[in-house]
Amino acid sequence: MNHRRTGLLLILPALATVVLLFGGGLGYGFAQSLGLAGFTDTPVGLAAYQRVTEGPAFTDGLLLSLWISIAATALAVAIGVATALALRRTAVGRRTATFLAQLGLPVPHLIGAVAIGLVLADSGLLARAARVVGVALPALVADPHAVAVIVEYVWKEAPFVLIVVLAALGGPVAEHERVAATLGARPRQVLRHVTLPLLAPSILAVAVLIFAFTLGAYEVPALLGRAYPQPLPVLAYQRFTAAELSGRAEGVAIALLIAVIAVAAALVYTGASRRAVGRVTGARR
Repeated sequence: MNHRRTGLLLILPALATVVLLFGGGLGYGFAQSLGLAGFTDTPVGLAAYQRVTEGPAFTDGLLLSLWISIAATALAVAIGVATALALRRTAVGRRTATFLAQLGLPVPHLIGAVAIGLVLADSGLLARAARVVGVALPALVADPHAVAVIVEYVWKEAPFVLIVVLAALGGPVAEHERVAATLGARPRQVLRHVTLPLLAPSILAVAVLIFAFTLGAYEVPALLGRAYPQPLPVLAYQRFTAAELSGRAEGVAIALLIAVIAVAAALVYTGASRRAVGRVTGARR
């Protein structure tokens, strides 16, 4: 008990700073969305939420945001996990994969969006190479399916998944795999019944992080997306910077709705992670 109390006291300053900064900003934003703070002519109440959700722009933007986040998360996780499983067996492959993955991590998403635009635009490198061989590519930038936006997120986040999974594959996972192989399990059985269940908490954790980030990110869809429909972060920024004072409350309201979706995803992850751990350990949750 003394050790626990000492540990709590040690982390209390950092915890208080995070709670005050995050909680204070969230509380002020919520008050502003209700017309209780900031420079806005929005009447007190839920008028800002009603205005931003009543038109098709919000519904279309929400569907587009969910499509981008789900597609980018699924592809990044699939590529990262598959690459980690393929390269983990050799030390050279593991070191090379880690090195190449770490090269792209410091690159900001803004720079990545510009690079992807130069490659996938109608006059980009890929389209020019396709014309040389007589192939006409469809629009990949500012297209209805947000292909360029998804590609940029996958390019940035798949290496992150790779590093996390490679780290998780060491230690207990490798030991359990060896035990299963010794008991006569085939490689596919080991992968299905041992490796993937043990990796599930790590995979779910990195997936919810990617989903929450891509759901709330602004710069990539602003550069590579269409004028309509616009993902919710772009719509929130435009509302907040509009000439009308009521736009500030509406922009904050959209941002808070994005945060609610991200929190819901985190709660789903918590439940799924507990069930995954329970299946592996045999504990009832």
